[in-house]
Amino acid sequence: MLACPEMTLVQVATRFGVSPSYVSKVRARPNELGDVAPGRQHNHVPLRLEPFIGALRAQIDARPDAKLRELRSWLEGTHGVRVSHAVLWQVVARLGLTLKKSTCGPRSRIAKT
Repeated sequence: MLACPEMTLVQVATRFGVSPSYVSKVRARPNELGDVAPGRQHNHVPLRLEPFIGALRAQIDARPDAKLRELRSWLEGTHGVRVSHAVLWQVVARLGLTLKKSTCGPRSRIAKT
């Protein structure tokens, strides 16, 4: 966008599919900061369960086959924290844990024809 100084804000915004406000901010970066690279994002909200990550990981390590509803009830009973299924799923995913299929169930009886 800096390579188009002869174009107006609206023309540049239309060409690149962004808002004129964004073009204005990008054009002002070299003067204000001396750099055209984008800065770090500061709008990340910390996890609500951040203080309980260690306890949650220990509980999952102790009971790796626990369901999310069991973990939710454990959190509420032990720590007095109520969270939705989606919030707990997000935290478990950030811990690097995934849903594994159980191998102890019966195999499918559908055969190729």
